[in-house]
Amino acid sequence: MRKKSASTKSVRFTEAQLFYIEGLKGKTFTEKLSSLVDDAINGDEKRREELAYYDDMLERRRKELQAYSSLAYTLSGVRNDVLRLEHLAHGLLEHMEKASRILPEAGQERPP
Repeated sequence: MRKKSASTKSVRFTEAQLFYIEGLKGKTFTEKLSSLVDDAINGDEKRREELAYYDDMLERRRKELQAYSSLAYTLSGVRNDVLRLEHLAHGLLEHMEKASRILPEAGQERPP
């Protein structure tokens, strides 16, 4: 006697659909098609978990990028401060050289 399956249906597939199903893991066409349907039914939870994982990763990367951007902004300000100080020091040195040429004795100590 023939064993009855849960349900028997006749279905038509396009060539592309058949090619896709045949490429799945499984021994028989029925196993492959059942696996595809099971994945469609049960795979949603797995995909939600994967999406949550990638959303978390994306948020961490955004925070890292924001921190690097903030650091770059801070370093730019420090660089500008250093350049300004260098310019002031150079100007001070020029004034000191001019003063030493005008007043040569200014660079020497006076006796008590």
